[in-house]
Amino acid sequence: MVREAGGAESGEALHGGLATPTDGYIFLTPDWIREVLRLVQAARRSNESFRRLARNFTLNLVYVIEKLPSQLRTYYQGSDQATIFVELEKGAVRRFRIGCELPAEKVDFTIFSDYKVAKQVFQGELTPGSSFINRLLRVEPLAAVYRKPKLTARAIVVGNLIVKFARRARTVFLPDW
Repeated sequence: MVREAGGAESGEALHGGLATPTDGYIFLTPDWIREVLRLVQAARRSNESFRRLARNFTLNLVYVIEKLPSQLRTYYQGSDQATIFVELEKGAVRRFRIGCELPAEKVDFTIFSDYKVAKQVFQGELTPGSSFINRLLRVEPLAAVYRKPKLTARAIVVGNLIVKFARRARTVFLPDW
């Protein structure tokens, strides 16, 4: 069972992130993130190769998306960044939290990108691997990435699969102003 902490603080009281019930979820709103988590967990249960790859991961991970458009900031207490904390145990999500601040928990890796890069990765214009190589995604601590090349290679493969499964979410993008 996945447990989310801080749901009310994550902006769910603000229309829930649905553009309209038939259009889909607005990209990177808390409800969109929850829908992506649901789809990835379902894929983990039904896709044997994904399950085998994912079970190698027991760690705490934070994804920080910076430079949020002003329309998304209302979901994150006015902040220009969103944080997604995920605690993985053998590839299964045990806890996750959506917010605007770094978590107090010990974190193994923190991934940083801006909104534009996150959107380009989701839309298939970039891949997680190419974004990392071109320094559009930043990983800290970077030294740990180089100390564990097998883990890093598997993480890139799993990251690509997560994006593939995430694309199944009905997604609406805010207009570019």
